[in-house]
Amino acid sequence: MCASGIDSSDGTLICNTGCLYLRRGDKESARTWWRRLLDSPDVDERRRAEELLREVDGKAAVQ
Repeated sequence: MCASGIDSSDGTLICNTGCLYLRRGDKESARTWWRRLLDSPDVDERRRAEELLREVDGKAAVQ
């Protein structure tokens, strides 16, 4: 899979790309995509990225 052409400002596409990598069993690539959202100006995108990163690392999400 090649996802280098994704618009870096589209948080939904970035999130979904990470999910696709995770479904293929590539946790490190999923983490790489989701880490990009940690610098997002959108608070909800940052929170979602933090949640996804915790989940992929096997930690329960904090509510």
